[in-house]
Amino acid sequence: MGLLREVVQGRPDGVRSRLRRWWDRANAQVDAERPTRHHRPEAREEPTPPAPEPVSERGWYDVGPESMIDDAALVEIVAAGVPLVITRWEGSVRATAGECPHAGGPLADGERTGDQLVCPWHGWSFHLMNGHCLQDPSVKLRIYDAEVREGRIWVDLGAAVPAA
Repeated sequence: MGLLREVVQGRPDGVRSRLRRWWDRANAQVDAERPTRHHRPEAREEPTPPAPEPVSERGWYDVGPESMIDDAALVEIVAAGVPLVITRWEGSVRATAGECPHAGGPLADGERTGDQLVCPWHGWSFHLMNGHCLQDPSVKLRIYDAEVREGRIWVDLGAAVPAA
């Protein structure tokens, strides 16, 4: 195991170890300046949607009015304790997990580029249809069924869309 650790991590006095220490120090400074995961800037006051109400035993929740999202918006919602990002793509409403599965970044603070949701912390991109990560195929973003009923957005927290 010692040889494997040395190959992967490098020697304690080697180049990889020095680079890792430098990287950790640099990131510690950036992390100290970065807001916490759930920090919302003051200038970005958004109306708080009403508390979600389950409608069926399957797990559908009313997360707010359809008017709260426009074509390019990423709206952060917490339904039944589950952080979500709601957006509109190709005319339909999409719901994804609210945190990046790679590093826990708040995806609502990221951006949507076409059919991709981009994490604000590391720039990893996830496809809105199936949750596949473009940078690492082994990482998938959870996608939830979502639909609009009578002007309200409903999300099924009981059933995640399986990644194809």
